[in-house]
Amino acid sequence: MKLKIIFPKRDDDWFNNAVGRLAMPAAPTYLAALTPPDVDITVIDVMGGDTINYDEEVDLVAITVRTPAASDTYKIADEFRRRQVTVVLGGPHVTTLPLEAKGHADAIVIGEAEDTWRIVLQDFRKNKLRDFYIAGPFNTRGLLGQMYHIPHRPSLKGLPHLRRDLLPRKRYRLDSIFTSRGCPHNCFYCGTPWLFGEQFRHRPIDEVVTEIETLPSSYFNIDDSIFGSAHDHQYFLDLYGELAKLSKKRYWVGQGALGAVDFEKGQELLKRAAASGLFRLVVGIESVHGPGLIQAGAWKKAGFRKGEQFKVEKIKNAVKIIQDYGIEVQGFFIIGFDADTPDTILKTLDFCRQTDIIPMINILSPFPDAPLYRKLASEDRLLPNFNWDKTATDELIFKHPTMSGEEIKSAKDAALRHLYELTPILKRVAYSLKRRPHPMVFFSSLFSQLGLRKGVRHL
Repeated sequence: MKLKIIFPKRDDDWFNNAVGRLAMPAAPTYLAALTPPDVDITVIDVMGGDTINYDEEVDLVAITVRTPAASDTYKIADEFRRRQVTVVLGGPHVTTLPLEAKGHADAIVIGEAEDTWRIVLQDFRKNKLRDFYIAGPFNTRGLLGQMYHIPHRPSLKGLPHLRRDLLPRKRYRLDSIFTSRGCPHNCFYCGTPWLFGEQFRHRPIDEVVTEIETLPSSYFNIDDSIFGSAHDHQYFLDLYGELAKLSKKRYWVGQGALGAVDFEKGQELLKRAAASGLFRLVVGIESVHGPGLIQAGAWKKAGFRKGEQFKVEKIKNAVKIIQDYGIEVQGFFIIGFDADTPDTILKTLDFCRQTDIIPMINILSPFPDAPLYRKLASEDRLLPNFNWDKTATDELIFKHPTMSGEEIKSAKDAALRHLYELTPILKRVAYSLKRRPHPMVFFSSLFSQLGLRKGVRHL
């Protein structure tokens, strides 16, 4: 049996195209790991530069569908089905809109695949493929056809290691790994709590350490939060303590919230994370404007307590604390909240200059699995030309109360042009290197920012 696993891209997605070879994708290599050893597997990473050979002999095609690339993914699926090849679709977009996706696939996988993928393959071998394979507490009303449904989310114990051997490792600067799933933050624009649960589920620490010991060098931890929450971060304290003991240190990148600095053991958590090799933290700061932070649903994530007065100095202080542990901060900002004005964007520009973080500014975009999408749809604020191709782009796809899409894009582009001139790039690299004098930090910081500069200049 020949299986082709495809990780697609959207051609005009400049950011992902710029960093597509930064880290090996986890979704296709992990699905391959869940596949029995008697299956002949090919992994195609289109984002990493691979091309799809539709004429190659294959029995089954599995594709991960992300919302920004949904239209391109459907075209790929339709072409294979036109050639009488069976197609299975999964991923976050499919989990949210299974009926839409079913029009382009023979079978749909909803939720996480640990407990369903083997059933898919068994049914395919028997020529009895069902329409929907579901794992998790998802509503199945309205799904027409045969279903296989496990109502709980899978355990993360005893999982296989990603099949990194199926892609050219030299293509990527970082390997990928995950330790946990779920997120309690409930940001208004994000669907992670619905997709993976509002509570963290963790892999056993010894299993994570064992997999990391197989990695030759650096890696990207794809968890939504590498610090956990104020009430659930002991796991990460213990994990980073064990990783720090390894005879060979692997430097790594992860995603986390600024609010971690205020955890009961926040300083110790940062210290252990840095000692374990964390050299860059990707942070969704979202907004440096109080009303925008509230509209993002990220008030608590940023470290503010209920009823606390917003002060941008609190965010700046959290960034500096993290940087002082030798951890470079890459900050993501969103503009387009109802309270945003041109002045908000100027404040974002000033904040980035003052803190020496690696900046990324995006226009607010509604994803179908997030509360924001449902709110905008209920208020009839999605523009008439709205489609999935326009999500996570430089185009405003809903009605803003005070600014046009052209005004928002122009202000954002101007800010990024200033931030990605060579002088501020070198200043940020020097700032990071001073706190973490290591060649890995220098080259990673420099080349990643030069890659982002290329994308910004392309815009």
